Amino acid sequence: MEGQTERPEQTWRALCQQAVIEKDVDKLIQLSKEINRLLTEQENQLGLPAVDATFSRARSPLHEGRR
Repeated sequence: MEGQTERPEQTWRALCQQAVIEKDVDKLIQLSKEINRLLTEQENQLGLPAVDATFSRARSPLHEGRR
């Protein structure tokens, strides 16, 4: 299939398959970053709103009232 470019969905799915079996932590981190970059790019192309992926324990329902 030379000359054909992969769709972004095929690319991030292939990277996910690699990540599942990757044993090297540094390679896994790189795969995760690339998957995230591709998914963010795809969301932007689709016009989806950005998602704040940061997690704060202070805002977690599990930690409310435990200050």
